[in-house]
Amino acid sequence: MNKAVWRWLALVMVVSSGIAAVVTYYAVKSNIQGVIEQRSMRVQQGISKRLETFDALLQQNEKVLDTHIKTVLPQIAQQLIEQKGTLNEWTTTALGQLATQYNVDEIYIIDNTTTVFASSFKADLGFELGTVSAGMRQFLQGLLLSKTDAVVVGRVNVSINSGLLNKYAYYSPAGSDYIFEVSVALKPYLEDKFSAEYVKFIFGELFTGIIGEQLLLKSVDLFLVNDLQVFPFVGDVKPIPRSDLPSIPLSGSVKRYQDEYIEYFSRVKLNGALFENDAYFLAIRMRFDNTVGNTLILNLLQSNVIILVLSLVFIYGAIRFVIIKKIVRRVTAVNDALAKISTGDYSSVCETSGDDGIADISKHVNNMRQRLSKRDSQLKHAYDTLESKVLQRTESLHTEVLKRKQAEQELSVLATTDALTKLPNRRLVDQYVERAIISSQRSDESFAVLFLDVDDFKYVNDSMGHNIGDALLKTIAFRISNAIRSSDVAGRFGGDEFVVLLQNLKGRPELVAQHVQTIVEQILSSIREPLLLDGHDFHCTLSVGVALSDEYSTVEVLYKQADTAMYRAKELGKNNFCFYDDGMQQAADERVLIEESMRKALKDNEFSLSYQAQLNEASQLIGAEALIRWQQDDGVFQTSETFIPIAEELGFIVEMGDWVLTEVCLQLLEWQKQGLDIPHISINISTKQLQQMNFVEHVSRVVKSHSLQTSSICFEIREAATLGLNEGTIKVVRCLREAGFHVSIDDFGTSYSSFDYFKSLPIDQLKIDKCYVQGIGGSHRDTTIVDLIISITKHLGVNVIAEGVETRQQFEYLKKQGCQQFQGFYFSKPLESDEFCEYIKGLAELSDD
Repeated sequence: MNKAVWRWLALVMVVSSGIAAVVTYYAVKSNIQGVIEQRSMRVQQGISKRLETFDALLQQNEKVLDTHIKTVLPQIAQQLIEQKGTLNEWTTTALGQLATQYNVDEIYIIDNTTTVFASSFKADLGFELGTVSAGMRQFLQGLLLSKTDAVVVGRVNVSINSGLLNKYAYYSPAGSDYIFEVSVALKPYLEDKFSAEYVKFIFGELFTGIIGEQLLLKSVDLFLVNDLQVFPFVGDVKPIPRSDLPSIPLSGSVKRYQDEYIEYFSRVKLNGALFENDAYFLAIRMRFDNTVGNTLILNLLQSNVIILVLSLVFIYGAIRFVIIKKIVRRVTAVNDALAKISTGDYSSVCETSGDDGIADISKHVNNMRQRLSKRDSQLKHAYDTLESKVLQRTESLHTEVLKRKQAEQELSVLATTDALTKLPNRRLVDQYVERAIISSQRSDESFAVLFLDVDDFKYVNDSMGHNIGDALLKTIAFRISNAIRSSDVAGRFGGDEFVVLLQNLKGRPELVAQHVQTIVEQILSSIREPLLLDGHDFHCTLSVGVALSDEYSTVEVLYKQADTAMYRAKELGKNNFCFYDDGMQQAADERVLIEESMRKALKDNEFSLSYQAQLNEASQLIGAEALIRWQQDDGVFQTSETFIPIAEELGFIVEMGDWVLTEVCLQLLEWQKQGLDIPHISINISTKQLQQMNFVEHVSRVVKSHSLQTSSICFEIREAATLGLNEGTIKVVRCLREAGFHVSIDDFGTSYSSFDYFKSLPIDQLKIDKCYVQGIGGSHRDTTIVDLIISITKHLGVNVIAEGVETRQQFEYLKKQGCQQFQGFYFSKPLESDEFCEYIKGLAELSDD
């Protein structure tokens, strides 16, 4: 091997040693950090246990003080009111004498602006509106408004100047605009032995045994914190500015690096006598030495540098010996053997000793030599047998020709049969209808053409998969065939459309219509029977259009009439049938016009959004629903119930959904600039949007591109769209939740949903459909369904919102049953963005009042 290889080897060893040193450094540092974390938790637990013990002591021994305060405070208030002309005449000295008389420490007189205008302690005269916490100000104002004669015994607080524990009490006589407050030190009311423990706790060695000689821990400090100031609870530590104290969570701790220190801040929140006010808590600050770990690691590396260098030299020599003695010579033998094989010499054997990788290569070379020798013999044999195989192939081609002729015969059958259901296809059905037309012209018999379409089949196909959809179609085909007469013909046109030809119908037109109606009702009844799909009971219905023949009938005319009648049956609510008449054709033409207008509306941006408020039981805004509207050129508004189903059928719904999301984001930004706080906006989405590739990433990107939080958007999914949700779609809903979006089930209770779906659906909210809400008070059935849905949401642990609330009776009943979120005309109709903005401002003003 040349010198370059050895130089590279030496370089690799040096780099490896450096990497090992760095890994060691960070491993030791990580271990030290773990020690710090453990000791931080131990200090927190020790202090918390100490404070809980003292808190229990306080609760056991302050009852005497409470009794004393409740007795003397009304007497003090009466004397303050009676002995002077006005309360302003009381001086600090006079109040101090009165405090001594009644065995209290301090007396304060507070007016209805929560300002202390007289006190026995001059230092507290700064206690006035604007310098107290919001919680204390709210408490004092509430006491003035209550107008009760009860004494309110307040918190135990720590005096900032003396460190003593004081008990505060407040009293506002009925009919008075003033509050009288007293402060009494707790210590004299404790038993003697507890008094000694109190002094030791406050002024003694609180942290004895915590710091000591422990590695890294330098200091532990305890501070009293309210929303204005931070003062030491014990010891000589300097106060901390309130702005320098980090935001400390209720549990856990906050870590902060300060030069040579690592600081941990945590808080102690007790539920007893000590610091009952939520505005007060104790903060613990622990300081650890941040430089000890680095010094320890560097000393360790320096002391072992000589051993490291000697180890590298030894490893280098050992590798050199192994490479020269054990590798180079054996590799040369392998190269020689390969050179002979390349010339076609398969007789020489490659011999190397050992059981390492080179020996394995030698074995592979010998195996290759043997396979090449064998392959050479096989090629010679193959050449000899090629001609015989050609003859055999000729015979097989003859057999293949016979098979193709048989396949052509089978294809002639398949050309007129639907492959999935085995029913006649459109081509064969056309022939049957043409024969029926000819036959009816020669006799007095008539016939009928039925168009059958599976209701909501696209939801089954999109949500449960094509395999389940195919199984459903085969079952429907079987039931249709069993429900008609043997002389009738049932066929499939494709997709979820079927056609039935009812032949040999005799009698007057009204009798023929009655006979056809009987057969159609048999078909609908058989389809309504439950189907077992993918382990779940599934309910399916059909919409049927009927066209009766006359002397002018043609195949295309009958098909068009039956199709028009079928769409009319769907408009009447599905699971229904309808006979064709001339008015239906006019409706079909109007549908075509709507489709053409919608294409133009998408291009010309004729859609707009309105917003309907969602409120809680206190009439506070919790969100809004964005509702799409369409104003055509003639000024007429089309309702979403009219054009949304058409948009879904034509594939416009995805583009329309993207437009709605973008418009909502822009509107939220505009409202934020105006200082309005809208918790979230609800947007309706369809199953086709959920089936989009990377749907979650797409909507997240749109929201974040407008600098909005994903939690500001709630996606509403119609309950009908959840029928048979497969695992893939459930995963999309789960990903929406994980991305921060809210998910709600809309129109709940209007479909045949199985509650098994809602066990796996990760949703935030169920929306009670307005058809049930509007039946409250008038329909026992609707009221029972509302009660059941609210009960279900409590067990599922999700929110419930009622839409379509229009009367106070409905609102009060829903509140009584536990519904806390509402939407409907009782609160507000859907409003344009400017009107909605004014509505929100009005709500805010009412809330402030």
